[in-house]
Amino acid sequence: MIYPSDKCPWAATPVQKQLLDVVLAPEGYASENGLAWLNSLDIANQQEVLNRLLPMVHERLRSKAVEHPLMEKIKGVRRKVWSRNQLLFKHATPIIQALRDAGIPLMLLKGTAMMTQYYEDTGLRAMGDVDLMVPFNDVDQAIDLLRKNGWKPEIPLPARLTQDMKLCAHAIGFTEPSGLSIDLHWHLLHFCLHPQADRSFWEASEASTFAQRDVRILNPADQLLHLIVHGLVWCVTPTIRWIPDACIVIRKTPGLDWNRLIAEARERKLVLFVRTALNYLAESFAVPIPSQVLHALNSLPVTTRERNEFAAFTQLRLSPFSTPLQIDYSVPLAARLRYYTYRRNAEGAARCGIKLTIFGFLRVHYNKEPTRNWRSTSWNASFAVCG
Repeated sequence: MIYPSDKCPWAATPVQKQLLDVVLAPEGYASENGLAWLNSLDIANQQEVLNRLLPMVHERLRSKAVEHPLMEKIKGVRRKVWSRNQLLFKHATPIIQALRDAGIPLMLLKGTAMMTQYYEDTGLRAMGDVDLMVPFNDVDQAIDLLRKNGWKPEIPLPARLTQDMKLCAHAIGFTEPSGLSIDLHWHLLHFCLHPQADRSFWEASEASTFAQRDVRILNPADQLLHLIVHGLVWCVTPTIRWIPDACIVIRKTPGLDWNRLIAEARERKLVLFVRTALNYLAESFAVPIPSQVLHALNSLPVTTRERNEFAAFTQLRLSPFSTPLQIDYSVPLAARLRYYTYRRNAEGAARCGIKLTIFGFLRVHYNKEPTRNWRSTSWNASFAVCG
């Protein structure tokens, strides 16, 4: 199957595919692919999305003893990534310790979890921030601790998040004076935001350590689900890092619980995300996904609503924060995106005996009180999937 990047924004463009082939190629092909790519590289005009993958390229070619004049420049990019990641981890460690001292369960997400569990070198994967998740009921205490430790929310916040705010967003960003960032999550997936939405993720999570502090990380099957959903949702900056991240989780977890992945996708109505991503990885990068898993996913029924949601959330020109001055602005499509989000949020809340009205949902996304900027940033928080 062909995955054109204009129709599938989550897929790699031909140029990106060439780079990913260097990183993900089977043994014996990396050197040949790498030299071809290096000979065509214009590093001065390289896209930022590709620069994020350069450390992985350097490691793969270095391990194959590839020699090329540009290898030193790529090595410099890797050193820069390593230095920034070290700085992020250094500044995040005190707040992680504070959260642990307060008895708040803490889970590492996204790049932080990938660096801790799957990558062998902290310079291999570029990171924009540190992502942490706490249980739904502990988010207010966690916010207080972040504030007390010098981290300021990227938007003005009330003293306590309202229930509607917790049900309509999944994370809030914090920065400290140096400009480094932490994203505090109380939900894993921006599609599943009711109070019990993450219970199974916490129950299946695994023990790990970060800077000698005890933390939790997702079960590999849940990690793969998160990478897929995060990677396929449309974003201004293409998130093609989901491809090597997903590949390394699969390749480094021979006992991966595929049945759990399928069950979670069905339960959360995310079958199309998982089906599309795994078929793409298997066909485009020869990722070793069991044929019975692909057959099971391809055989699952999908409702019209799920198809409409998948199209709305993954297609280009459906930015949730478009303005009339942008060519991708479309009032009907933006309204449709918000409607699907409300339905998911309200139905999840109802399962927990909580009523989220359309007025409560709109108040979070549009009301300028009590915090003037909550309108745009809460929507950004619900769909902040680029980091």
